[in-house]
Amino acid sequence: CDDEAEMCDASYEAETQRCLSYMDHTRINYDLIELLLEYIEGSQQFAHVARDEGAILVFLPGMMEITKTHERLRANPLFSDPSSCLVLTLHSMLSGEDHAKVFDKPRKGVRKIVLSTNIAETGVTIPDVVFVVDAGKVKCQRYHEPSNTSSLKEQFISKAEVQQRKGRAGRVRDGFGFTLVTQRRFQLRLQEMPTPEILRCSLMELMLSVLSSGLQPSCFSEALDPPPKSRIDQAVTTLRATGAVEEGVRPADAVRWTREEEETWYVVTPVGLCLARLPCDVRLGKMVLYAALFGGVEA
Repeated sequence: CDDEAEMCDASYEAETQRCLSYMDHTRINYDLIELLLEYIEGSQQFAHVARDEGAILVFLPGMMEITKTHERLRANPLFSDPSSCLVLTLHSMLSGEDHAKVFDKPRKGVRKIVLSTNIAETGVTIPDVVFVVDAGKVKCQRYHEPSNTSSLKEQFISKAEVQQRKGRAGRVRDGFGFTLVTQRRFQLRLQEMPTPEILRCSLMELMLSVLSSGLQPSCFSEALDPPPKSRIDQAVTTLRATGAVEEGVRPADAVRWTREEEETWYVVTPVGLCLARLPCDVRLGKMVLYAALFGGVEA
């Protein structure tokens, strides 16, 4: 099984081990997701759950995976008939009207299938979900300190997230959860808890918000999971380089929020106040501001 050698539990039957050895466990297995949905549809084990009362929630890492799964289901005769199956998507880019559709109860005899990102893990509760199919992956922002850049990385979820996603099934009745990772991977490879966002993302936007509120970089040392000092210093250095913050004079009435005494007092510049309102990297935000000033963007 190459990298998955320890994933092939000796307690599995030989045929199961052989099948596992052929699978690329780092990729989303769309065939397995589709087969599992077909199994839920046709199995006598779930015949007692009325189609219109047993919605299926499928967790996928992002919009691309949702789109691909949606296209596959539309090409499958079992799921393409709107009189028997309603396939919906749920992600952060949907309009409010489309977002609300996932909460509507389907017509009698119609199965509702919701393809969702992790937005349905904690922020959204769909009451009629009875089945959860979890691809076991999530896309997270990851910060690369040497290059001072962030990127979106796909990774396996933690054990805590597995349980949280399973818990979305059966909010009002008994539910069923299917997590598409091997038992050995769950036991040996998955983290117990997800990495806190403050430890895996760039601190620049957060630092700018902190400074805009009158606090100083030293307050990060009081966080439940304090980031390394090198990352705090790098965030301040980048903000100074973009002109978002500058050294200032400590106000006489400044409140001391930490046990540490700040060696340097930072204040947010007018440019920084504008950048703090833009939902993007401060360096990209500065480009947008300059483009607007020089007539390079349209309203």
